[in-house]
Amino acid sequence: MTIPPEAQKQLREQILLSVQNEQSTNIRLKICDVVAEVARNLIDDDGNNQWPEFLQFLFQCANGPVPALKKSALRIFTSVPGVFGNQQASYLDLIKQMLQQSILDSSNYEVQFQAVRALGAFIIIHEKESNIQKHFVELLPPMLQVTIKSAENEDDEALLKVLIDLAESTPKYLRSQLEQIMEMCMKIFSNEDKGDSWRQLALEVIVTLSETAPAMVRKVGSKYIAALVLKMMTDDDDSNTHPRVRYATCNAVGQMSTDFAPILYYILKMMTDLDEDETWSVSDEIIDDDNDSNTVVAESALDRLSCGLGGKTMLPHIVQNIPTMLNNNDWKYRHAALMAISAVGEGCHKQMEAILGQIMEGIIQYLQDPHPRVRYATCNAVGQMSTDFAPIFEKKFHDKVIPDLLMVLDDNANPRVQAHAGAALVNFSKDCPKNILTPYLNAIMEKLQNILTAKFQELVSKGTKLVLEQVVTTTASVADT
Repeated sequence: MTIPPEAQKQLREQILLSVQNEQSTNIRLKICDVVAEVARNLIDDDGNNQWPEFLQFLFQCANGPVPALKKSALRIFTSVPGVFGNQQASYLDLIKQMLQQSILDSSNYEVQFQAVRALGAFIIIHEKESNIQKHFVELLPPMLQVTIKSAENEDDEALLKVLIDLAESTPKYLRSQLEQIMEMCMKIFSNEDKGDSWRQLALEVIVTLSETAPAMVRKVGSKYIAALVLKMMTDDDDSNTHPRVRYATCNAVGQMSTDFAPILYYILKMMTDLDEDETWSVSDEIIDDDNDSNTVVAESALDRLSCGLGGKTMLPHIVQNIPTMLNNNDWKYRHAALMAISAVGEGCHKQMEAILGQIMEGIIQYLQDPHPRVRYATCNAVGQMSTDFAPIFEKKFHDKVIPDLLMVLDDNANPRVQAHAGAALVNFSKDCPKNILTPYLNAIMEKLQNILTAKFQELVSKGTKLVLEQVVTTTASVADT
């Protein structure tokens, strides 16, 4: 059914009046959404805005004295930032003035908050128009100040999400304030009293910038990344560090700015955020880790940072941290170190390949670690490196990897570790040259056959099948190779 033109006109007038007159905040917000949708549909294919009264209404509300109407105008503009259509060029200074006045309105934080969202939306729809970004770049410092205030208040995460969207779509727009953005995000991320979602969002800003503007981050963030190593090497138990090394580290720390929280240190620390669960290693049903958990987020961030910034930037700091973590009495740090090695192989491939021998010498012993989750993480690292560095890895380390994985396959007390050893063997055998794998086939197949026999009996008596399913897969993979 088509609404007659006169009725359409009345509808448009009424919804604008409703925005102005409605006393309920929730209802007014819903009316704003309706107005935004109507405005969106009144821009034709040629970019002509067929509702000029709306544009006048927008500026009147945004520049008027009533905070609720300012917020309403900014909310509508956030929803439809392209509302000016082909007339935008002539309105550009007025749009800037509207946003600038609102962002600088220190007497009303809610207006500032909505203005930041509106500015973010406007810049993002002009992601390919550098002239418009330059025109609005002077609004970036006050925008960042409001975002900092938002993080301090911990009232709404929306502004950090705006920053993530800008980092993804228009990283060059953020260039002039990159150091301030890094500092803010590091401050949030390093504050372990902050909520997990705030810390994760702050980390996401840094990681996204590392992916979309790696050169910018390398230039500005080098001091942050250098600080991580020093912080990591002076943290926790340093009994295994030579005194002269500790002295040199402390001396370097004294010469370095301490205003910035160390990224890698806190990423690695976040990877230790694991629960003590005595049933974990004996569970027959694998429940995937929550994608929002700190450990999953941190591991993903390490992977993405390595791919974004590259091995030259990342690997030296990671490698220097790993021995300290592996020597930690707390199993969670050993686990994190091994999972970190798994995570950075793709991004640091060239640099890691040159030191594979040192890495393997450092980690292979942890297949015999007293804690089952550390043994699991070692299997994970070995399996991942088997894939990332094939076939060089298989050629160099078959005499260590195969016997040690076969040993872990005997870990009947911890079926989840046992199964993961089988999964690592799949990765290893997949790209292993036949002439290298063949001498081990009898030992491998005998081991797998013995486990199959035992696990079939367990399936009948207990109903457990995790290891059985993995060993069937491993047997098929080895046979296929």
